[in-house]
Amino acid sequence: QSKTFVVTATKTGFAARAFGETPPAVPPSYIELKNGEKKEDIDIQLVPHNFITGTLLDEDGTPFAGALVEALRALYDNGQRKFVTAADSISDDRGQFRLFGLPPGQYFVTAFDPAYSRVGDQLGQLFYGPTFYPGTPFQDDAVRVTLDPGVPVQGLKFKLQIIRPARITGKLIVTGLQLLAGAVNIGPSRNSRSASFATSEADIKPDGVFQFANILAERYIIRARGEVERQGLSHFGLWTQPVEGVDISGVEIVLSKGALVSGRVTWDGKSNRPPADQSGIRVRAPLSDGSTFGDALTGTIGLDRSFFLRGVMAGRHYIRVEGLPEPWRLKQVLWRGADVTDIPLDLDYGQTYDGIDVILTDTYTTLSGLAAVNAGDLPQGYAVIAFPSNTLNWQPSSRFIKITYLDDHGRFMFRGLPPAEYFVALTRAADESDLASDALLDRLSQNAVTIWLREGDRKSISLQATAPKR
Repeated sequence: QSKTFVVTATKTGFAARAFGETPPAVPPSYIELKNGEKKEDIDIQLVPHNFITGTLLDEDGTPFAGALVEALRALYDNGQRKFVTAADSISDDRGQFRLFGLPPGQYFVTAFDPAYSRVGDQLGQLFYGPTFYPGTPFQDDAVRVTLDPGVPVQGLKFKLQIIRPARITGKLIVTGLQLLAGAVNIGPSRNSRSASFATSEADIKPDGVFQFANILAERYIIRARGEVERQGLSHFGLWTQPVEGVDISGVEIVLSKGALVSGRVTWDGKSNRPPADQSGIRVRAPLSDGSTFGDALTGTIGLDRSFFLRGVMAGRHYIRVEGLPEPWRLKQVLWRGADVTDIPLDLDYGQTYDGIDVILTDTYTTLSGLAAVNAGDLPQGYAVIAFPSNTLNWQPSSRFIKITYLDDHGRFMFRGLPPAEYFVALTRAADESDLASDALLDRLSQNAVTIWLREGDRKSISLQATAPKR
């Protein structure tokens, strides 16, 4: 019989850390031990801790005492941002707080009034959300706080906002047809793109009525998908609305028949046969804003290598393939003689788009390297971003933009970047939610290393962290 452990090291004056943990991307490693088994080399690198101080005010500018203030670290799961608490504090009678024990890295600072942790109304419990520094309920407007080694951040000041969570109720409508099944998805949205925050789905009654409860203040987009006949085309609709503490009812989402997208898949293998089991591989049509909700969950590859997407929402879509086993990757998408691999297709309701050729390859690039960080710094606090010199490919969900994090020894690796010229930059002030920011990429390009990757290249580079300002 075996048991599983997480090994954590703590020392006064140093930030606690678990074995295998690589903030912000990798959680601690589990160690499994059998009776009498011995494991060695469980090494944990500790760095001196740092702290954040500030003052919390109420909406009138009066110091707010007794609030829970937290430093949150962002983690990403399938491209969606989630938060874990790295440190917390209670504001004192002057509204002041101190968040300590923090390793170098990026943090979101939030405040919450515990008095609202157990409240509700006649319809059930209400889960209030926090206020993000610099004083906004909107996650997308939150400003990260960056801690450099030995350089605390002091004097933050922001106001606590208490906004009631809302309920959104509505109905899916399919004119003249009966709804057999459906799904409704809600997620934050801003500036015509899908935000990289967790989304949720509502339960739908047989008559198409749906409800979302405990919706925090944010700008939202609701996407809906419905089925009206078995093996038929899925229907789609959407609705957008900012939500700020007021229940919204009577939402009507009219569903329209999706587009039909079809084509063939070519396995252009140099040294590998196509996988024998292709049941888990699908051709998909994600929206250009990054959302994957905009197509029917079809697109499986047939014995004749054909695929059919039986329903795609109107809008701009890329053609992508999910579930590919190593070393297979998307090489090219052709339609009507044009290369549309990285050009979104404008699809409309009820239309047919056939003859799409999807070409897969087992040849891929590898870009690895070693980054030197400053003495006393933690390599895992740094992100490495590879992005193309061609700004036309600075798009949400671009194949040409990747992020990874340094390991304990400052090493990093990218696999499968498409052939192109790239900037490679080392930064502590960015995460996955920034990858669609032209301003960030332009700023990083000024001090980035430039490298060409051609098909099948295996290349290595060195990076150097910039010393923090003190």
